Amino acid sequence: MDILYFIYLTTMDIIGLAGFNYDFNTLRSGQEGNELAAALHQVNSPKKFPLMMFLKGFVPFLRWYEFDQHARKVEELRRIIRRIGMALIDEGQRAVVTERASAGGTVLEKGHDKDLLSLMIKSNMSTTVPVEQRLSVEQMLQQIPTFLIAGHETTASGTAWGLFALSQRPLIQSRLRSELLEAFPDDSIPVTLESLNGLTYLDAVVREILRYHPPVEISAREAQVDDIIPLDKGFVGRDGKFRDHIQVKKGDHLMIPVMVINRMKEIWGEDADEFNPDRWLQDLPPTTSAIPSVWANQMTFLGGPRSCIGFKFAILEMKAMLLYLIRAFEFELAVNPEDIIRKEMIVSRPLVKGEDEKGAQMPVFIRPVKA
Repeated sequence: MDILYFIYLTTMDIIGLAGFNYDFNTLRSGQEGNELAAALHQVNSPKKFPLMMFLKGFVPFLRWYEFDQHARKVEELRRIIRRIGMALIDEGQRAVVTERASAGGTVLEKGHDKDLLSLMIKSNMSTTVPVEQRLSVEQMLQQIPTFLIAGHETTASGTAWGLFALSQRPLIQSRLRSELLEAFPDDSIPVTLESLNGLTYLDAVVREILRYHPPVEISAREAQVDDIIPLDKGFVGRDGKFRDHIQVKKGDHLMIPVMVINRMKEIWGEDADEFNPDRWLQDLPPTTSAIPSVWANQMTFLGGPRSCIGFKFAILEMKAMLLYLIRAFEFELAVNPEDIIRKEMIVSRPLVKGEDEKGAQMPVFIRPVKA
């Protein structure tokens, strides 16, 4: 079966419920489960990279051109998100007003309304939050596509690449399963944030998956001011002069090769090109401490104020999915590893060589774990 397809549906349902208390219903009904799910799938899962979208990133005047197919799909998705988002915000605000009235002016904390949007609405309507710190309805609305689009496909891709790695390494897969079954032999034991983070080998496996198979291989930044980038190793330019830095001007675009940095032998050691979770169970090479990242000395989630806003959520989500998948099933790749190729379309998607027309997929054999 194509495990990527089902992971994609899972992460869509997760971000819908955790982000907005909205049920996409895709695991039950497929990617066309409802109007929003269908529109999101059309935009996020092209079988080839939309060339016009790439050009618009570097040629500003092309952004006025809205007649290419991808732009039309994006515009339709915007309309759907806006309509559904406004309905969710209106419903949330009415719920807070009703709750406050029935509770004598107090807004209670309830387990069912701790999704991101509900928390934003509650904070926004709190009398203890200064007016200048509150978000407008329009600003709240703009948060929805940010989490919606970025919050499910990257995690789906990363988890699928993780299963790609584990399906070729039965010993690592078996060792991980043993830890999971020891901690959670059945569903009677609740899975909590603390219990998930307490699984040492699962944490090491997830760190290695995201180092070795980052969902986004390369990222871009635009310089906001003139500056210089100091270099660890200098170089001799075409003019024959030695330089220990690179000068950048405001507006210059810079590409950050995430996967290259994550696999550099100069940083990670001679086994940098090997998938080895055990590296996280011992001291890392001191060179890794120089990487300015927000997590695990790697560039997967980038660094600084423009780093991934939802990286903690993504890590927790991946751990939870691997817990239930690896505990219950054995995975084996259904094609030769060489036949799985990476295609960078913002998110790095797995494709089967010679089957581009089928789009992204990760075919695996799945067998129930014997009791």
